[in-house]
Amino acid sequence: IGYTLLAAIVLLSLAFLIVLAPLIIAFARRYFPIAMEDNEPFITFARLGLAILSLTVVLFIVHKWLPAGNRRLRDIYPGILLTIAGSLASGILFGKYLEEFANNYVTTYAGLASVIIALVFLYFIALVFVYGGEFNAAIMKTKLPRQHANARARPSPAPAPAHAERQASG
Repeated sequence: IGYTLLAAIVLLSLAFLIVLAPLIIAFARRYFPIAMEDNEPFITFARLGLAILSLTVVLFIVHKWLPAGNRRLRDIYPGILLTIAGSLASGILFGKYLEEFANNYVTTYAGLASVIIALVFLYFIALVFVYGGEFNAAIMKTKLPRQHANARARPSPAPAPAHAERQASG
């Protein structure tokens, strides 16, 4: 339950900080142009920094303790870095897409547009999360010792059925 709640909180913060914040800033720029232009680089740095920090902490927790087994930091950091980069890229690109085509969602889905937008964003983020974990798994499989990998690949001989042994001896 804790992992699920933690992931839900971070995904909501990512949706707000990466996707919705630029839309809110663009809306605020219309009404407060001077105040927004002076602080916009700081606001962008703060929102992306907070998103990266929260995502890093949660990804470390999820990659380290959720799967069975013990993992070292050097085993999980490639997937964490890939997930962070993919999450930021998909969030920023989806936010840019919404700036241009948000009216299409409203036209198509009417009152359900915000729900559909949230589901599409969460689908992208879930895809990136799974890909990051699979990336770590693939790297760890390539680092297995050769003897252990060969022993696993070679099937053990199946035991002979008891009735076959009796027929062979009798």
